[in-house]
Amino acid sequence: MSNQNISEQIKQARKRAGLTQQDLANETGLSLRTIQRIEKGDQEVSGYSLRQISAALEVPLEQLILPNVNQVRIETSSVSAVKALYLSSLLFVINPLLGIIVPAILSYSRPYRDAFYKKHFRFMITYFVILNIVVYGLIVLFALNAVLRISRSETLLSFIFRFQIPAILFYYVGTIALMLYRFFTLRSRSSEAEQATG
Repeated sequence: MSNQNISEQIKQARKRAGLTQQDLANETGLSLRTIQRIEKGDQEVSGYSLRQISAALEVPLEQLILPNVNQVRIETSSVSAVKALYLSSLLFVINPLLGIIVPAILSYSRPYRDAFYKKHFRFMITYFVILNIVVYGLIVLFALNAVLRISRSETLLSFIFRFQIPAILFYYVGTIALMLYRFFTLRSRSSEAEQATG
């Protein structure tokens, strides 16, 4: 659970009750320093302290805890949204531009984008822009070779053309492997988040 959310809930409830930190410390039996640390978010709130504060402020314990449970659910939904982003990026196999267009449409149609989601989206867009530059650059070089019928005798282009198909295959296979790896890594993070809520 996030200490910041609990500490903010406790601080707001104390102010609504019209109590000072010292008054709350006296009613709960906790030290003033403990109350200050809890409200500041510097200290983990133990179950005992949380129950004492809840009773003293006459606030249901669930009200202090539930915002944090909702936070974990949001993180879990964010993980599943990022997983959908990675799966949609696999459409680059059909056309490399689809690796940018489809995730961008998904991202901008999604109303809630947190930092976790944005980080993965930026990674994906950057990766696919670079991939498209390389793939379409090789295609242009191949087309130039076909149109101009450049001699393949000891030129830089001959070296590039020799490795063009393996390079494109390497990028495709490497990209599929990378996207699936990141997808399954997110899956394990999602499992950890679900265990925290259960």
